[in-house]
Amino acid sequence: MMDTELFDTFVHICKTRSFTKTAEAMCLTQAAISARVKQLESLIGYPVFIRCKNSHAVQLTKSGYALLPFASEFISNWEMIRKEINNIHDMTS
Repeated sequence: MMDTELFDTFVHICKTRSFTKTAEAMCLTQAAISARVKQLESLIGYPVFIRCKNSHAVQLTKSGYALLPFASEFISNWEMIRKEINNIHDMTS
């Protein structure tokens, strides 16, 4: 799995504040979403979410808040890269 999927999942959870809602929107299981979050947390070395015990909502940790703008920019840049490469290939076809 490319890191783009980890960052995309992270940003989506930040928007929904819910692993369950993110799983539904991304057509994945909640376990798959949890695995991606664990992988991201392992990659950066710190937790990014606080799981609320009394609800299904999650909150960002300080590390999560620090990561969010960079993850959003990474996703945006990745989308621009893909579009540019597709344009190059469309022009040569």
